[in-house]
Amino acid sequence: MPGNLRLMPILGGIGLFLFAAFAGLAVGMFGVQAGAAFAALIIGAVAFFLPLRYLVAMTVIVAFVVMGQLIYFARIEKASWLPFLLGLLLLVRLPGELMHRNFRSPWQLPFAPMQSKAVTVILFSYLITLVATTLINRNGPLQVFVSSKEYLFLWGLYFVIAAGLVAPSLIARIWSLLPWLLPLQLPLVLYQRFVVAARRAVLRMGAEWDAVVGAFGGDPDGGGASGAMGIFIVFAITLSVARWRQGTLKGSHCIVIVGSGLVTLLLAEVKFAVLLLPIAFAVAFRREFSLRPVAALASLIVTGTVTALVLFSYQAQFSNDAIERSNSGYFERNFSAATDNRFINHQTGEIGRVAAITFWAGQQYGPVEFLIGHGLGSSRKGDLVTGEAAKRWMFNIARSSLAILLWETGLLGTFIFTTMLLAAYSRAHKISCSPLIPESERSVLLACGAGLIILLLELPYNTDIFYAPQIQILMMLMLGQLAVSGGRLVKAKHGS
Repeated sequence: MPGNLRLMPILGGIGLFLFAAFAGLAVGMFGVQAGAAFAALIIGAVAFFLPLRYLVAMTVIVAFVVMGQLIYFARIEKASWLPFLLGLLLLVRLPGELMHRNFRSPWQLPFAPMQSKAVTVILFSYLITLVATTLINRNGPLQVFVSSKEYLFLWGLYFVIAAGLVAPSLIARIWSLLPWLLPLQLPLVLYQRFVVAARRAVLRMGAEWDAVVGAFGGDPDGGGASGAMGIFIVFAITLSVARWRQGTLKGSHCIVIVGSGLVTLLLAEVKFAVLLLPIAFAVAFRREFSLRPVAALASLIVTGTVTALVLFSYQAQFSNDAIERSNSGYFERNFSAATDNRFINHQTGEIGRVAAITFWAGQQYGPVEFLIGHGLGSSRKGDLVTGEAAKRWMFNIARSSLAILLWETGLLGTFIFTTMLLAAYSRAHKISCSPLIPESERSVLLACGAGLIILLLELPYNTDIFYAPQIQILMMLMLGQLAVSGGRLVKAKHGS
């Protein structure tokens, strides 16, 4: 045994040398991205053997902190695969971890989780619909695999949480730390707005404010995940205010988080996210209207005023000509572009949000495609694969999450998915009203209820629910929280 122990440093050194040699060879032969892919493969192999709690934390950290910087600064676009692959690792490890589940373990849930029957039935109906439409349409294996990363991989995070395989303290820690991304990313936002966007304005490289994406990733010379950043900011502000209202967050900390979020919204043109802010507050604090109607009304007035000020700041910063600056032309242009049901630019590939839905409806000629769609990935355009439906047109038919659902899962899959979000919201509201739930958890449930409605409203806006792993992870954390809180409620009612 001592001899074997002495050999460990030698074997470790040989392993590190081989890793460095092969990584250097990959970089020299195929470029930085190949080296990054090789490194990701090794890290993934190591991550497979990590304790589950570390893997969950790594998934969140990689998505919200690491991935965006690799895309924005290192120009490694395939870094967006990292959170999805970590989610796949969780999914692969799930059966084995379930076999060793122990509610007495300090690293796992100390009671049986309990998701509502409605959410569970709807969720599995959605998954069955995905399998059915893919089999019926006989989609290609590469198309199915690439699209499975958006449809299935990150569900591993939800199932791990909903099965009680990580302690509630870990989930609580994630909720408490996530909003601090807003002040942490503020220096990035300032750099993107006053350096990158300013350079783009001088060079006239399109809509320069698209470069403001915070820590969420994108192309400095093109577009990015500004929409995902905006949606996250609205959720983080709502969560922070809810925690402050419940007395689990200091007022000074709440001011820092909310202030950072508002400054970011001022500097990045994310109109839809700004419009969501008063809606999120109205949903999260709806009980306040009956308990403290005057205070609740005053808070909505303040939120509405802040929203209006941010929108008018957009007009001052981002309007294009004298007409837009002098009257309501800025708002009319943006509203008409979003609602025009015939806006399709065949040269640039752009299509309006309403036009995308109208176009889908006009292209369905059979009951099968109308009800269950054309299968996974049929609407995608990408470097690795282009779907069967997307190949027919030069413009991008996958304009929004709603358009993706309609093309790939039909009316049935779209109905099931939206019903799942509504059922989850109803569950969050019901549990949050129970006096048996701790104050700290109640504030999270209030924010989760608002977040689920935000996700529902986001469906026709952009593709973030599928293509932005941060938003998917947020959804999985919300749904997982419902299972944890549901189990806590059942335990409290039975007194055991």
